[in-house]
Amino acid sequence: MADYTREGTKQNKAAQFFFYKNTSNILEAQVAISSVSEENALQNLDKITSFDEAREKATQLWAKNLNKIQVETPTDSLKNIFYTALYHTQIAPVTFSDANGECRLQNDSIVKSKDFTVYSTLSLWDTFRAEQPLLTLLAPENDCRCGHCTAMKPIV
Repeated sequence: MADYTREGTKQNKAAQFFFYKNTSNILEAQVAISSVSEENALQNLDKITSFDEAREKATQLWAKNLNKIQVETPTDSLKNIFYTALYHTQIAPVTFSDANGECRLQNDSIVKSKDFTVYSTLSLWDTFRAEQPLLTLLAPENDCRCGHCTAMKPIV
C-alpha cells in the first residue's frame, strides 16, 4: 500500500498479520478510516465494544430507516423487491467528515465542518428526478445530502 506525505513524497506502508487458532474460530477487528489523519481515524471508532453490539445497532438503524414506508401486499417477493430498492437508495452517500468535523478537500486542504455533515460517494447522475425527492421525504433533516458543497465553496 502506498501513501503520500503532505510534501508529496511517496511512503510505502505494509502490514502482515498471522492469526493462530487457539480456543475460538472468531476474530473480531475494529477498523476506522479518515481522509485527514491517523489520529482522526482512531477518534472515528465508535464506542461499540463488540461485534454483537455493532450488529444490533446496525439492525435497529436499518429497521428504523426501512420501516418509514410500509408496503401492503400479499406477495412477499414484491416486498423484497421494494425494500431492496429502498435499501439501495440509502447506502450512499456516506459520511466523509470525521467525528471532529474535519475532512480533506480535493486540493488536499483540510477543513472543519461546523453545522453540517460532509458526504461523499455522491451519484447525482439523474438521481435528482426520483432519489433526491425520496430522501428529502424520508429524512428531511438531511435535506440535500449534498449540502457538503458548502465546505467546497472556498475552492470552487
